Amino acid sequence: MNMKKNFRLTSKLIRRSMEKHQNRQQKQQKMTKKVRKPSTFYLYWREVLNYIFIKRTINKQKKLNSPWYSLNLRADWVGRIYTVVNLRKEDLGEEEMIQRVRIGDMIKPINTYLRSLDLHEIIYPAIEKISEQSYLVVYSPLLEKLTFWRTMKYLLVLGMTIALIWKILYYWVLPVL
Repeated sequence: MNMKKNFRLTSKLIRRSMEKHQNRQQKQQKMTKKVRKPSTFYLYWREVLNYIFIKRTINKQKKLNSPWYSLNLRADWVGRIYTVVNLRKEDLGEEEMIQRVRIGDMIKPINTYLRSLDLHEIIYPAIEKISEQSYLVVYSPLLEKLTFWRTMKYLLVLGMTIALIWKILYYWVLPVL
């Protein structure tokens, strides 16, 4: 009889402590603020500004006497930076993974140079094999929201907003003056 009573007491205590713990967790969840996701409109314009920053930085570096040409970097009109890296003759017989590690070691100066230009957060490298000893390294901008159709949509909305403001000004405000 005494065992049953002790078991009931301990199970009640465990249940109460679990309920208290759950109540504390619920209160903490209510007290913490919900983090809002940025809107797609904000993300779109942030990517547009990043793209403009990339293009401006590339053009400045091409005009200056900078490490751009010594690192053998090139850029296209989309904002991608690319270069070709050749493996040493000693590394040709190695496995694919070891060759990629060697390529990673060879592009470290490029990465530090791009970090000094503050481009390291908005571009990412992609390594493609061209031939047995040559690899193409392409640094592409992170553009997820900046698409052709989204640009057309925002231009259409902008045009309609300007037309609406013009109509309001032309037909309601200007005749009063």
